Amino acid sequence: MKKYEYVRVSITGLSGRYGYSDGRGVMSPREVIDSYAAKGYSYKGMLPVGLRGSHGAVAEYDLVFETEV
Repeated sequence: MKKYEYVRVSITGLSGRYGYSDGRGVMSPREVIDSYAAKGYSYKGMLPVGLRGSHGAVAEYDLVFETEV
């Protein structure tokens, strides 16, 4: 059986960069992927979940990870 984890990544501050806040600091999307890979998860993709502005820029997305249980 497979288990999926979803990590919400959003634009942080005025920089326009994406990040994930784990309460201890902000991690870049690459750092999140590396962290989950170290726990045995496979990165499966990303899903846009929030748009911003009239031009529809992605403001938030979920990183999707998979593991066997």
